[in-house]
Parts: sequence; C-alpha cells; structure tokens
Amino acid sequence: MKRKINKFVTLVLIICFIVSEFNVFYSFEFANKDTNLPDSVKWVDRNLRLNLSIYKDLGLVVYGDHTLIKNNDFKAKTNGYYTKNGVRGEYRYHGYTLGGSIYANTDFPEDEVMTRGENTYRYIPRIWERNNKYYNEERLKKPSEYTVIATANDDKDISSVIQSLYQTKINSSAPYSLTNPLSGDGKFYNYANVQTMPTYYNSGDFRLDHLVTYKEGYTKLWYVNNSLKRDTVAKKHSTVKAKFINKPIFKNIEEITKKGTVTVEVDLSGFLDDAWLYDGVDKNIKETDKLLRYLYYNRQDIDYWELYVTDTITNKKHTVKLNSKNVSVQSKFTIDLPYSDYSKLMQKDDKGNIITTSLSVGFLGEARAIYVDKQYDNGYDNIGDSDSTSIPVPDKPQEPASGDLSPIFPIVEEPFYMLDTEKFKLYDRTVENVVDRFMLFDGVQLSEEDEEKMLNGEWLFPLTGEHELHDYDIYWVNELGRTYHWKGFIMIYSTKANVQVDIEGPHKENRTHIAYNNITSGNPSYVTQRSSYETLTFDIRGDEIYTGTKTDKKIEFISKSPYTDINIDLQVECKVKPQYIERDDIPAGYHVSNFYTYTMHVQEDHRPDIYCIIWNHVLSRNEKLQTTLDIASYD
Repeated sequence: MKRKINKFVTLVLIICFIVSEFNVFYSFEFANKDTNLPDSVKWVDRNLRLNLSIYKDLGLVVYGDHTLIKNNDFKAKTNGYYTKNGVRGEYRYHGYTLGGSIYANTDFPEDEVMTRGENTYRYIPRIWERNNKYYNEERLKKPSEYTVIATANDDKDISSVIQSLYQTKINSSAPYSLTNPLSGDGKFYNYANVQTMPTYYNSGDFRLDHLVTYKEGYTKLWYVNNSLKRDTVAKKHSTVKAKFINKPIFKNIEEITKKGTVTVEVDLSGFLDDAWLYDGVDKNIKETDKLLRYLYYNRQDIDYWELYVTDTITNKKHTVKLNSKNVSVQSKFTIDLPYSDYSKLMQKDDKGNIITTSLSVGFLGEARAIYVDKQYDNGYDNIGDSDSTSIPVPDKPQEPASGDLSPIFPIVEEPFYMLDTEKFKLYDRTVENVVDRFMLFDGVQLSEEDEEKMLNGEWLFPLTGEHELHDYDIYWVNELGRTYHWKGFIMIYSTKANVQVDIEGPHKENRTHIAYNNITSGNPSYVTQRSSYETLTFDIRGDEIYTGTKTDKKIEFISKSPYTDINIDLQVECKVKPQYIERDDIPAGYHVSNFYTYTMHVQEDHRPDIYCIIWNHVLSRNEKLQTTLDIASYD
C-alpha cells in the first residue's frame, strides 16, 4: 500500500512539473469557426487554429503556439510575454505564420547587438526560394502566405491587382528603406518574410535575413525582426457633453437704476463621453476596447479644451481655453451686461417711464475637446429665458403728480443680497398720506400677515439649498386713490456647501497626480467671505495607489494599475460666522455638502517618448555619429 501511494505521489509531481513547464500553453485561447474575426484573418490554417490570446494581447496573427517548434529557445526578459519555470521571458518563435512559416518573435532578446543602422545591412533577397544559395529549410523552410502573394512569379491563381496591392502595402508600411542589400532591387517585399500584415486592427511583423562578413574572412547569416506600421485611419468622432452647473448668479442688479453694468456668473462643464472605450467589456475580437480606442477619438487624443458661453443680451461669445488633457473640465464665466445692451430691451410708456419689470437672459454653452491632430468634438447646453434667468428691473419711486394734495414719498430700507441663514431685512418706513398698502412677491400678492413680516425685517426664506433670485413690488395708495410703486429684488445665497474636485495630471499609471479640494469654484465669494469650511471627508480609493502629501486641501498620488478607476471622495461643511445666523430652525446637517465622488479612469502608461540608438560607439577622426531616433510613445 505504501509503495502504491509513493508511486501515485511521484506521478502527480511529474504531471505538475510538465504543467508548470508548459503553463502558458494551457492558458492559450484559440479561435474556432464561430469566432468573429476581421475578414483578413483566417481562424484556421493547415489544421492549426489562430492563437486568439496572442492576437488579442499582441495583435499578431499566429497559428498554434511556441510548443510546436522544436528546440525553441527561451530567454529571460523583464515583463516578458511568456513564463517558464516561474521566470518571465520570451521564446524565439511564437508558432507559425499563415502559410506555415515559423513565426519569429520580435521581442526575443538580441543574440548579438547590431552595430550600425538596421537599414544598412546586406539583406538577402528571397531567401525562402529553394534555388537561393542561402536557402536552408532548417532556417526558413517556406514563406508566409502574405509573402507568397507579394512575390509569386506568373502564378495564375494570384491576381496581378492583388499582388500589386500587397507589394505597395508592404513597401509603404516598412519602417525604413534598404540602402545596402546584398543584391536585388531593394524593394522591401522581396526581402521581408511578412509574418503579419498590417491593418487598422493591428501593426504588422516581419523577418529579414542578412549576411555579415567578419574581419577574419568568414561570413555568417543573421536575421532581424521588426514591425510594419499600422494602417492609418480617419478616426471616428465621439460624444462631448456640455452642462451648466447650478443657476446663474447675478450681481450689481441695483446698478440698473444708475444705468450701470450688471454682472452674471455661470459655471460650464465639458465632458468627453468615452467611458465605453475603457470599461474592459469587449463585444468580440473585432471590437475590443484597445481597437476601438484606435478607431474613435478618446481621452488619449485630447490636446486641450475650449469652453464658450454666449448670452442673449449682448450676443457675445466668451471663451476660456483650458490646457487640460482631462476627460472632464469646468470653468466659471463672469459676464458683464452693460446698460447700452440691456436698455434696448426695456419698454417705456408715453412719458418715458420704464415699464419693463424684468429682463430675460439666456445662455448657450459649448464645450469643445480639441485633439492633437486639431480635429475636435463638441457639445452644447443652454439655459433658457425663464424665471431663474430673469433679472428684475428695480424701479425708481414715482414723483408725486403736480397738484397732488396727498403726495406719498416712499421710504424703504432694502438689502440686495443676503444669506439664507439671515432674516430679510426689508423695512417700509413710509407712513405719510398712506391709506392702503399691498405687496407682490414674485408676482403673487402676500397675505396681510406675511406682508407685515416681510416689510418689518422678520421674514425667513425657506432653506432650499439653492441660490435664488426674487423680485417684489410694494404699492401705496393715498386718500385720493393714487397709487405709488416701488420695485426691488433680493439675491439669496444658500449656505449649503458645494464641492468640487480638480485633478492635475495626465490620468496615466505611474504618473504623479494631485487632487485638489476646490472650495473657491464651488461656492460664491459672498458666501466664502462670511463663512469658513471644514473638510469632513477627503480620501482616495482604488487599486495599488501610493500617496504622498495628503491634507484637507490636496492629495498627491500615483496609481500602478492601468484601466482601473480611482475614486476620490469629498464632503465639506460650511461654518457660517455667528453674526450671520439669525434663525433657529436650521436642520442638522443642512450646511454639509452632498457626498461627492470624483471617478478618475487610469490609462496605460506607454513607453518613453524618445528611444535613441547609437550604432557606432567608437568614432575615428572625421567619422560621423550614426544614430536612430524612434518616437515610440502616444504621450
């Protein structure tokens, strides 16, 4: 019994070793006849199925896998695609190309460092042809199907039009021109065994073989791998949304009686709706997030933002440029409405008296995301001419009529602005010759009880949590039945805190970001000057986050996880100064902002921007330095 157990354990260990040795093989996903593939990609070739894992991960058209290649070398490499015995690295060959050529791995570590420009080596034309003196079936037994089409001679099954298209495409997508081939015409398709043809779905891949002659007089064959440039496509446009934040805030309305300028503040935000390109949900192999980001404009393409607001009184377009690459932006606009513009909207009676009681003003907002190629997407929002965007027109007291034996001279003490924690300090001191009085508030007549409170500084407005603008009319009647009128307005600022999170940084992994708790933009200066703010919550949540400076005002952080969301939570309480609190019915928590979460999607950090190769490390006198500069980043 003991021997049987020992044999069983030994068998299990052997199986575990084999599985660990070929652990990547068992994790590969392969295509089948029902796989939704691009038209140019076959799901099977010579009874070998397309390696879907490699196609999804690397964009390469590989059939089978690395285990099918005899004596397939493995070299350790940091962040390599494969794993062998727990070590990350690369195999020399991925599997097979379409047509049965062995697929050389471009990322396999170099056997020997190239000492000059890659395009200057003595490349061998059509080394795959059996009549070529350098042909070796152990080295490259047969070319890929793409190469066969591009180089076939008098093949009746291959259209000359198709062949010309393949030749043109291979030549145009090559990373360089061959300047010193061993022989032949130097046309790229005659030298490169194309392993994957480039499309707009993926970049291509090729292998070149070249001959090196050493000082000792012997020659040796080497090969090099590189990529063919991905097809360029005209990107499709995405949706940008614009949205006005909160209601407009009017200032200096009292200047209307002095023919002065009225000021209004509006907040406009812009948002590029591209979350569906980063949600990690792929419909099929033809519609992966990575591919769709290549086809549609998205946050990686943003160069800067422009926001525009046009008001309906001056019809002027106000512009703010934001040098931000963030997926969403917001800005405050301060717009002046001069008397010369709004007076045109005022109606007067035959005696020249203004009879207009309010001025309606609308706002059209536009958010525009400008991309690095100068294309853009935009969206609109508008605030219509409504009660919330009407400016009440204060009216000067009427002069007594000539010969009026009972003139009324209105005496009114009125504020123009207040906090919602204060009483409305409106007082009517008019007493002489008044036999009757009534009042309209927002066009609705008040009861006698409410009128008494309103005109004796005792009125408390409801706590709505919104900034509100109201207008009122006071009428006095003398004993002769003559009516005198006073028109005013009151701007009520809510003391319920508003919050805003601003992000500084490129929204990429491994990059420093700063999240700011922005009280200034979220709350009017009238409120901030009469209050202080206490941060109740300002924290960050997400995977693999490392924080630096962390205070109530800002959080410095770095994320190590691409394609994940980071959530920044913020909640603030407004502390109104005691002298501005004149009521005892304020609900607990009224001054606390709503719990706000800013979601930031972390993008992939690409390779360094510039990759420079120095080919000749030792220079003799008058010899030029040979270098290759490769711009290899989206940043």
